[in-house]
Amino acid sequence: MDFVISGGEERFRVVGIDENAYGPILGPMTVTGVLLDVPEPPFIYLDLNQLNPPKGLRDSKKVFTRSESSYSLGEIVALSLITSAGGEVSNFRELLEFVSDTSRLKESELISALDLELHLPLWAKHIDPSPITHWFETMEIEVKDIRVEIVTAKEFNELLKSSGSKSTLDFWKFMDVMSALPDFDLAMCGKLGGTRYYGRLFEGIGVNVTAIQETRGISSYRLADGREIHFILNGDERFLPIAMASIVGKYVREVFMFLMNKLVGHDEPVPWASGYRHDAKTYQLMEELRQRFPKEEVVRER
Repeated sequence: MDFVISGGEERFRVVGIDENAYGPILGPMTVTGVLLDVPEPPFIYLDLNQLNPPKGLRDSKKVFTRSESSYSLGEIVALSLITSAGGEVSNFRELLEFVSDTSRLKESELISALDLELHLPLWAKHIDPSPITHWFETMEIEVKDIRVEIVTAKEFNELLKSSGSKSTLDFWKFMDVMSALPDFDLAMCGKLGGTRYYGRLFEGIGVNVTAIQETRGISSYRLADGREIHFILNGDERFLPIAMASIVGKYVREVFMFLMNKLVGHDEPVPWASGYRHDAKTYQLMEELRQRFPKEEVVRER
């Protein structure tokens, strides 16, 4: 494997990828990639059990916990990561344009109706990125790029028909993010549900890989050019790059949910309906949105 040489020392370029909102029936799914340049082998240097990162720089499920204070913390971390990657954003549209190809979003009537000019920050009173940016400097970690694939309900339903399963759809989007961040030595990805064997998925997109290991906890593959791709169970709890991707993707998803709720009059600080099946408010929001938009624009088929 070829590594970047800087000042006579090896540097490692690692991309962390994770998805958010795989299971809801409302709102977009996001698949996010964060490209880092680090001075030590990633599996050792970026292990969250060995690190002491700034507050909130953890798995998004432990940050966005349906309270205003947790959403404020999640927003501070997410926007600090955007700043670390070179982004200067003052509203949601600018954020989306920095991390994503927004052209496909225009194909959704529902997304087009949202107020994407929403001023940021939304939940935090003030964003001070310095605790996180200073920590990165101390750790000699460079945030090179952040990319987010935003899969609207309409696109989700269309891709589901062509892919045949949610897990295949999810894998396709992981590969799209990886293709948008090609300059990496090693990729760390959250595991797709209970998937253990990824060979058929790689074969389905015409990519030749050699299996390194395929266990419940980690499935690892080597590309023809020597780069490695690792799918890690609970990776967002274990490794920094995946946790960072999880936080940014969750933040983008939650701002969309806030705007979807607000569109029909639910203007609570924390999104009134989560979009998940277990939430009774989700079904009320669904009916309110379906009065204005076609069903395929609103509801995921699975």
